[in-house]
Amino acid sequence: MVRILTAIVATLAAACMAACGGGSSQPESPLTDPAVVEQGKSIFRFDTFGDETQWTDTLRMHEVIRTAVDPTTALSVGLKVDAEALPAAVVQGIRDGSIDLKSPATTVALLKLDAVVGLKGTVETINGTDTLTRVGITCALCHSTVDDSFAHGIGKRLDGWPNRDLDPGAIIALSPAVSAAAKRVYASWGPGKYDPRFNQDGINGPQVLRSSVDQRCFCSPHHACAACRSTAIHRRRYRTERWLVLLRAGAHQAQRLAPGLWSDRCRRRRSPTKR
Repeated sequence: MVRILTAIVATLAAACMAACGGGSSQPESPLTDPAVVEQGKSIFRFDTFGDETQWTDTLRMHEVIRTAVDPTTALSVGLKVDAEALPAAVVQGIRDGSIDLKSPATTVALLKLDAVVGLKGTVETINGTDTLTRVGITCALCHSTVDDSFAHGIGKRLDGWPNRDLDPGAIIALSPAVSAAAKRVYASWGPGKYDPRFNQDGINGPQVLRSSVDQRCFCSPHHACAACRSTAIHRRRYRTERWLVLLRAGAHQAQRLAPGLWSDRCRRRRSPTKR
């Protein structure tokens, strides 16, 4: 543990010296390894950790999206579109109105482009038509937004920022698998709030969505903690969190966060507590 924290402090000190124009070149730290950082960004944006079993197999959201959720509706419940993922022809079509933003088929097309922030869809061509067959969510659904530089809800990604426009309850309530009573609860939450406990044990106390840096599970990459179902999943989360530290935390914040980077705190944060 001492060696680990010493290495972190050394890395931060080297970064500060480099910023001031001093110090000699050092080997790339694991915390700033470009390959790890890039993997973390990709995992954060596009890895569902297999949650299609919930959103597709259980909630059947792919059916709702492909038949009833057009881009205008999607934007109204806080979903965001990554403008940088849109080809020039699509950008022009949105501007001149030749692309129908009232058609669910347009939503499917955006999912095929990986342009809907936090949603990962599998789109297959069936009988000549692009059809959404599976859908899952990623970290970015709740913990990314856009800068609205193209239009409201459409712009460049702001990863790590909480999406306070997102209305998870309204989205889940669209599921044909949810009871009328549960839909009333989900509809009561409003934008920017969510309570994952309601899915598990019926507790209803939605909390404001926080930044992804605040909701972290920082662990050593060499073992699986209680919150990570397997070592493979754990390592993907670890890479994501390395990227988020670099994205959101300056040197002062990194020093403040350093005690929480390792597995002992992860176990304390994730261990069951009495209610």
